[in-house]
Order: sequence, then C-alpha cells, then structure tokens
Amino acid sequence: MAQEALPKPESEPERLETTAWLDEHAVRFDRATVKDGDTFEDLEPLVGIIGDARVVFLGEQSHGDGAAFEAKTRMIAFLHERMGFDVLCFESGMLECESAWEQIQAGGDVREAIASAVFPIWTDSQQFDPLVQYIEKRTKTDLPLEVAGYDCQLTGSASEAWREEIGTILTWFPEDTRPVGINELMDRVVAREVVDHDQDASALIELAEQLDDTDRGVPPFEVARASRLLRSLAGAILARKTPGDGNWIEPFNARDEAGAGNMHWLATERYTGRRIVVWLASMHTARDHSAIDTQSPQLSYAGLRSMGDRLSDRMDPDDLFLIAFTAYEGELGLPWMEPWPLHPAPGGSFESLCVEAGLETALVSLQGDSFPLEDPFIARPLGNVPMRAQWPRHFDAFVFQRTMTPSTPYRTPEELAGDRDLMGTLATQAEQYRQRLAGGSSMADKGDFTLAFDRWRRATQPSVDEYAEMQQAISAWGEAHLDDPAIGWRVRVLRAHAAEVAGDLETAQSELDAALAAYGVREHKDPMRQSATQHIVNERAMVEMQRRGVDAAIEWLGGAIDTTPGLMYFHPFPWVDILETEPLTDLAAAVDAAYERRIARTPERAEELSRYRTIIARVFERKIREGP
Repeated sequence: MAQEALPKPESEPERLETTAWLDEHAVRFDRATVKDGDTFEDLEPLVGIIGDARVVFLGEQSHGDGAAFEAKTRMIAFLHERMGFDVLCFESGMLECESAWEQIQAGGDVREAIASAVFPIWTDSQQFDPLVQYIEKRTKTDLPLEVAGYDCQLTGSASEAWREEIGTILTWFPEDTRPVGINELMDRVVAREVVDHDQDASALIELAEQLDDTDRGVPPFEVARASRLLRSLAGAILARKTPGDGNWIEPFNARDEAGAGNMHWLATERYTGRRIVVWLASMHTARDHSAIDTQSPQLSYAGLRSMGDRLSDRMDPDDLFLIAFTAYEGELGLPWMEPWPLHPAPGGSFESLCVEAGLETALVSLQGDSFPLEDPFIARPLGNVPMRAQWPRHFDAFVFQRTMTPSTPYRTPEELAGDRDLMGTLATQAEQYRQRLAGGSSMADKGDFTLAFDRWRRATQPSVDEYAEMQQAISAWGEAHLDDPAIGWRVRVLRAHAAEVAGDLETAQSELDAALAAYGVREHKDPMRQSATQHIVNERAMVEMQRRGVDAAIEWLGGAIDTTPGLMYFHPFPWVDILETEPLTDLAAAVDAAYERRIARTPERAEELSRYRTIIARVFERKIREGP
C-alpha cells in the first residue's frame, strides 16, 4: 500500500527549513551504546529537555528493535547517574519484578533474577545484556538501580510467588470469614486455565475491596500493596479474554487500565519522591491513540487507551515525559527468529527528514513553540508502520536512529569467543552437515552457514577491509566444497548472503541461482519442514525485490513456483511480515496461479500440491484480513 507523504513542508524552502531546524536542535548521540567511564557529555541537553519529570518512558517500536535496546540502555545509565533516576520499571509483572529485586538484594545472580521476572522478548536478547550488566555493576555500589515492574501480566518463573502472596493475604481474614475458592482461582490463573474471566476478576476485586474497607491489623502500606496486587491480577485475567468478534482493543484496555493503576501506585506510594524510568513498548505509553491516523482501513485505534494515556489523568502531566524510538531503515528481529528487513521510511516522513538533516542517533524534542511541524505528519514510532498524527500530542520526544539492527539471541561470553572464529565454526558445521546427510537424517537439509556469519559480524564489528578479507577467505574455503552435496549449495547461500550484506546484489543473485541449481531436486517425506528449496527461493526473491522492486519479485516468484521442480511448498511467512496489504494481495494471487499451473502440468502430484496451495492461501487470507 502506497504511503501518503508528509503534508508539510510543502515546498522546497519549507523542507530545508525543517531539516535545518532538526540539524540545529536535535541532541546527537556520540554513540548509542553504554561503556564504562562514560561522561555522557553528548546527552547533557536532556537535563533541560526532561526537566523535573519524575517518570520518563522509553518506548520501543516493535520489541524487535535491537539498536533501540542498546540506545535505551545508555539513556538509562545517563538518567541514573546524571539525573537521579534510581528505579527501572519494566513492562513486566509487578510482583514478579519485586521478587527479582529481592533476589538481587540477597546476593542472587542478577541475570537469573531478571530472567525470572522480565519478558523473554528482552532477556533472551543479546542487545539487552548491556543493561543486565549495568544493573549488576550498580548493585554493588552506593547508587543501585532498583528493578521494578508495572504490568498486570504474569511473567516468568517468578509468577509462582503469587500463590504465596495470596496465601498471606488470606491469613489476614478470620478463619470463619475467609473467602473460599481463592486458592483454586490462583491455581487456574497460574496454570492459565481461566474459564469465566469476569467471575474470577470480580472475585479478586471484591477481595481487594474487603481489604480496603476493614482494619485487618496490618500496616496500611501492606494493605494498599495487597489491594493493588489483587486489582492487578484481576486486570491480567480480563486481559486474557478473547472477544468473539476478534476485537483486540478490549483486552488491551483491560491490561493497560491495570497497568496504569500499578504505575500510579508505584510512583505515588511505593517510590514516593523517587524518579523512575520505564522500559516498555511505545504502544503502552502513547497519549490519545484515537487521534492517530493509522493509514490503514484494517487498523483502527478508536477506543484504545494506553497505560501512559490513563496515567496522565491520574498524575500531573508535567511529571511524565514520553519518549518513543523510531528508525529510518535496517533490520528487525526477535531472538528466536531470523531478522527481516525494515524498508526505508517514505519520503517526506519525519524519519526521511532526519536523514536529510544528517542525523544518525539523536533525540528530537517535540515540545516547545519552535518545533516546525504544526500539521499532522508521517512517522513510524508504533510497530515501525508509517502513521499520520500530530505527534507532539502523543509523545514528548522521538529518539531517531538512522539504521535499525535486530534483536538477536543472547550469547554467553564463551559463545561470543567462538563466534569470532568463523572459519573454525564453518569447518565444524560442515562436518556436522556431512554426517547428517550420510546418516540419512530427515533434517539433513535444514540450516546453513549464514547464522554463523551474522554472529561473526556482530561479535567482531569488522571494518570494510576486514569484511572484504573474510569474504575472500570464505570464497577460498568454499571452492573446495562446491561439489559436495551436503556443503556446496550452502557455500553458495553463504557467499550470496555475504555479498548482499556488502551491497553487491548482482553477485548475491548469481550465487543464489547457483545454489538452487546445486541443491537440485531432492525428495522429502515432508518438504514443508525438511526441504531447503523454499528458503533459497525466498532469499533469491528478496534480492530481486531489492534490485528491481516488489512487482519484479512477485513476478519472479510466480515463475519459480511454476518451474522449479524441487519446490513443493512455498514459504509465505517472510512475505506476510514485510509486505503491505496491496502487494501481499498481488503475491497471494501470483502464488495461487502458479500452483494452479503446476497442478495442471504435474497431475501425478496434484494431491500434494493442492494441500500446500490450501495451506498457503489460508496464511495469506488471514494476514490480508488482519491488515498490516
């Protein structure tokens, strides 16, 4: 779907005025990663921009934004050391994070404690590790950074603490008036087996009200804490409801209403007078979602209210400062998935103007009379999707990053040392692939060398010359294995990947064509899970898209599905993650037509091909119906 360009600046002078303003007023980061002995001189202007705000929110776009994790960590260190923010509150369970901090204070392993409480979308990420290390180092000083959580959801193994907590609360009631069925309710909640969400949530709220209304001979703070936990748990139950009409806003609102109550209690009761920095997704902090034009008929924010928006009603807005990250281009990724591309932001967007202004990583305050964009403009802080809004109405500042890098799996120091020895890793993996093929493994064709190559890149951060030297070493090593049925096609895929990363798309395309030829036709009992053909085809089509555009890639894929004998199953998931509705609809039609031609030409395989055709069509239909 084509994205509408920014309405202002409408003329060349206005565009130049905007980029000049960004060049003058943006707070440029000297680097995006934290290091020991950091003086933070480049971030000093943030003191004046953030001012006396007590709660600063650092929102990321999609949870797959690795470079944002790293920059957020450096900002947290600055806020902690320079501005006195000494509580770090995660978008994770309130009780769970409280338990994790108790473990840390008792001398427990910091990484294990945080992993027991914080969502694995972060704790499994290599780019989150610098924050864990920072917390660990600061724990041993006179200025620790306390870990907390605001979310109502149960997160991690620390959720088991709920049973003990509820048991303690019940002892505050005389035995003859003790509420019945609460322990059984907790068993259902922890096991995620809630049947009647409204009934169970109401039971917990009723219990909280009984605590509020009667003197239990317990310190008031403990009673208030218990009441807040019960209401939080009720919110978690309601957030698990799945409305029959598929409306995702209702459970979102239930979660964020409970989260706002938790955050308000933390800020005004538990951490009175202290300054808090909050790590979360920007979706949970934006003000006034309903005023955002998503640019898609399939996605509406009407009726949605985030935690940050609700909190603004309960606290002085001047006490809150909302920062959202956004990026121009790069890659996104989750720790357990292969990265996917973040295509350049549309022309005229906030991100493209930042590129024109020469920004790499920079904070741009959206407040103040001098901010030049008065009318709604395009930016993509939410899900990396271009949307139109008067963004100063929704956030106080953007942190712009020219190039996004993906969140990748956490690696131990020992594993990182191994990642630096790429040639040794290639030799080891090659032998493993040979043994798999020789042993007749059904999964002999799964996996290739590209993950090891990407780990080497991340571990070494090579210069241009070092990268070229490694490419030559890979090429020389691979020449001896091109005829090896277990290794040859994998060498071609690796060389294509290295060329693509270097921007040599012509070589990448040639190597992938050679990889398809080398792989040939291989019979698999379950091609959908066991064959490598669909993955090579997709890589080849992605290169085609980079070289000639999405229409050319769709045309190439249609021909490949029709004429590649070894391709039984087309893998649709990379495409449903990156294409907008219109080109995705075109791709679905091209794929279906190719299968129709293939079935007509090879009737002996019609049943198998028809089965895959149906599976693929359903994937496309669901994504097209849901929208981008």
